[in-house]
Amino acid sequence: MRFTDSSSSTLSSTRVGLALLLLSSTPIFASPARVKRSFQGEERDLAWEQADGIAARGLVEGEEMMKGFEKRAGLRAARTLPATTTSKAALRSARTLPATTTTVKTTTTTSKPATTTGKTTTTTSRTTTTSPKTTTTTTKTTTSAAATSSAAKLTSTKKGLGYNTASYLTGFSNLHSLAWGYNWSPYENLDGQPSLAAEVDFVPMLWGGDATGWATAAQAAINGGAKYLLGFNEPDLNTQSNLNATEAARLWKLNMEPFYGKAKLISPAITNGGAPMGVQWMRDFLAACTGCHIDGMAMHMYDAAWNTGYFTNYLSTTYAEFGIPIWLTEFAGSGTAEEQVTFLKYYLPWLEAQPFIFRYAAFGAFSGTFVNADGSLTALGLTYAQTV
Repeated sequence: MRFTDSSSSTLSSTRVGLALLLLSSTPIFASPARVKRSFQGEERDLAWEQADGIAARGLVEGEEMMKGFEKRAGLRAARTLPATTTSKAALRSARTLPATTTTVKTTTTTSKPATTTGKTTTTTSRTTTTSPKTTTTTTKTTTSAAATSSAAKLTSTKKGLGYNTASYLTGFSNLHSLAWGYNWSPYENLDGQPSLAAEVDFVPMLWGGDATGWATAAQAAINGGAKYLLGFNEPDLNTQSNLNATEAARLWKLNMEPFYGKAKLISPAITNGGAPMGVQWMRDFLAACTGCHIDGMAMHMYDAAWNTGYFTNYLSTTYAEFGIPIWLTEFAGSGTAEEQVTFLKYYLPWLEAQPFIFRYAAFGAFSGTFVNADGSLTALGLTYAQTV
């Protein structure tokens, strides 16, 4: 056997295994003479050449796959909120908070979904209903006509994007395709970036356990028209905010609950990982967060682009269990460029059609994914902008 004929031990061992596989593939009913010939002369050399080619191709494909993993890991790492932030949002013209706020009080985790109507989902399961609270703001309402005009142009009232670079949303805003955006922080335009277009709602986020500056920033955003606040980012994942359910509940009561009645509160964003992550983490959080007000459930989903049934079933069954309107704040389907386009063309209309999906945002507005380095939209970004 040619164990030392390769320049790398990995290629050598792969070659040996593949050669054995190829050589053992001789039909079981072949004549003895044919079987003998398959191990001799030119056919043996051909088998080795085939094994070399397969092994080399496997290494190349493996390297390409690792590059893909590294690229995604880099993007996910980029979401992490820096320890210190020096620039704050330049607040947009005011948008008035609705006069009523739905009260959601978590007491159990076994309730079934409540009835929903249209695109505004009202949750009655696991709730203690109180009389509507009227929220007054000091912002002017003279911009309502302009806001209505902008809203009328929007192709979707659900679609948003996560971003690190605010200017990368410009191409989408020019097509009036975004209703909202967020950047995993409480500040709209980090590092001197421009504010979002007036028709795009900015939603502040408390990323993790460090709440330095959160209360001031969240209140400033609310004063500027923010209507929603997002909770912790992937607390069920140790490479993200990494909070157990009990600690997350304590921090929620300390940092999020004070804004109840001023803005609607969206739960920590869970991954679609298996227990104790994902849905199980959310069960534990809701059980621990007694008396908490949860107006929407944030979720993230990643899987193969062809596996659309998994995406739709996972969201449907999760809503059936909790009965809380869903914010899908990160999602992506992995695959070829063509597969990803096909995925968006199927998945986005489905998200738009489900009353229990309140908002969604793909991952995301980054150079090389939905936008080019110059801010123009890629083919995938254009598909996201134009598909509803």
